[in-house]
Amino acid sequence: MWTQTSHYAHHPQALGNYVYADRMGNGDEASGDGYRYRGRGFLQITGKNLYRRMQDYHHQEFPDDINNLLNNPDLVADRNHYEYAVETAFVYWFDIANVHDLAISADATVKAVTRKVNGGQNGYQARLNAFNRLADYLGLTKASQ
Repeated sequence: MWTQTSHYAHHPQALGNYVYADRMGNGDEASGDGYRYRGRGFLQITGKNLYRRMQDYHHQEFPDDINNLLNNPDLVADRNHYEYAVETAFVYWFDIANVHDLAISADATVKAVTRKVNGGQNGYQARLNAFNRLADYLGLTKASQ
């Protein structure tokens, strides 16, 4: 990649195809899957496997909806179809991330959610701040540092 910076710099399609090639159910770089199945939705589902899982769940719950999220992943970010962005968050949250096993205290929950969503504590401070801004409105105890 570093020897071909002009091919990737300022070219999100090329970069996405490179970064996500042969991962998460995506094909190789030439398949275009990396960019096609980039992060979208409220929790940024990424990779063909998650889009397929979302599609399967969606058609199970809404068999009359003929839209195909696997064939048209842009629907997840379409402002005219915000319900897909919401649904991807719920499906990810409850089915894929399986948050049912998270601890119930505010401190443990923010840390555990960050670990589930990001695989570590990347983004923890921003998530903690957002949680604490909403805690009063939701009748929850604010989380401490």
